[in-house]
Amino acid sequence: MNCNHVWNYEQTLAKLWPALERDMRVTELQYQQREDGGTHHRVSVPRTVPSGQIAVADGQCGAVLKAYREHLQSADNAFLDAFWPRIRKAMDYAIEAWDKDADGIMDQPQFNTYDRVIFGKNTFVSSLYLAALRAAEEMARLKNDDAAADRYRGLYEKGRAYAAEKLFDGEYYIQIEENLTGGYGKGCLADQVVGQWWACVLGLGDILPAEQVRSALTAIFKHNWLWTQKGFVGTQRFLQFADGDDKGLLICSWPKGGRPADPILYRDEVWTGVEYQVAAHKIYVGQIEEGLAIVRGVRERYDGRKKSPWNEIECGDYYARALSSWSLLLAAQGYTYNGPARSLGFDPRLSPDNHRSFFTTAEGWGTFSQERRGGGQHNTLAVAGGRCELAELRLGLPAETKRVTGRFTISERETAAQLTVAGGHALIRFDEPAVVTAGEKLDVRLELRA
Repeated sequence: MNCNHVWNYEQTLAKLWPALERDMRVTELQYQQREDGGTHHRVSVPRTVPSGQIAVADGQCGAVLKAYREHLQSADNAFLDAFWPRIRKAMDYAIEAWDKDADGIMDQPQFNTYDRVIFGKNTFVSSLYLAALRAAEEMARLKNDDAAADRYRGLYEKGRAYAAEKLFDGEYYIQIEENLTGGYGKGCLADQVVGQWWACVLGLGDILPAEQVRSALTAIFKHNWLWTQKGFVGTQRFLQFADGDDKGLLICSWPKGGRPADPILYRDEVWTGVEYQVAAHKIYVGQIEEGLAIVRGVRERYDGRKKSPWNEIECGDYYARALSSWSLLLAAQGYTYNGPARSLGFDPRLSPDNHRSFFTTAEGWGTFSQERRGGGQHNTLAVAGGRCELAELRLGLPAETKRVTGRFTISERETAAQLTVAGGHALIRFDEPAVVTAGEKLDVRLELRA
């Protein structure tokens, strides 16, 4: 069960059923973690019986990333307090097992979600490693574990610099290794910056240079996107993935030559879990049209005529990787959340002048809306279930905005707060935590001045 590097892409359960996703971390860290810190990449049933499965490079990094996500999606620090020692062991194992020279880039053989070992230095696995180091640093600082935090930061800084200097070819990130068996070399891999996508989801900032990442995402669409399957000769296991006039994003292509004799598995297939990940990442960085083109292509393939809209196949039916699709919503609404800090933010990238979308917090859910008109911005949090407790609310502003005044009410009751503007956002800090319960609305009315 729960193959951890497939679940590296899933972003849905943590937002819809956060307690269930946290319990998956209990399974991973309490029952399936070895004494040396390695986590089994497949879970046995019952979960109290260790599976004996190996630890894998991308899944090990994902264990740390998902632990930080579950902390952020919690109402308090209880999860982090209980599991920090195990999370730290998981991070330290990743360092010792795959980064023996401590340069911030994995170089030992890295078994991964493409069911083969990849050798040498690459950003596919190491971007996940860099994101995990940043997430571990954040958690270590929350636990006042400064020695661990400083170690992780140092490794991250070295790895970021190495990737930017050595692995970026001027257009996208490549793999450096003489033994390219199971790898991609000079190929354009759709997953080459998957760790940066995770960093976007977790609010960790740019773990790789922003301009390089945008260039890599542009290259992925340019080289890997097929507007039709006609004329394409590949090695798909199943034509059900895509055929005929179907559009789709290939796992890998070799626009500059150098395709290995025995390349990375599944290179000529289209997987919705990867497509949604790339599409969401494009939306995060402002490449809206190409991101939406990928989504439209997927939905056209699974429109109910040739394929079930409820079963996006990959290695099998109802495959978990497709649940990366939730990140499309997070990217579109510019969602950020830190439950223990009681901080929530929105900065819509889609329809910012007239936006409405579903949101969740640790204890509640509802609808966020934003309307901009005539020098004003009106934001509403309408809580439909549970409760939403906020110490601060961060809202994106039009680019030309310099000064803002605001009025804040909960179901028409005035609410006192301090308003500041920084980095293109309005930051609203409530004098007392604002608690919005089911059936109530938090209204924010802002007057904007250039």
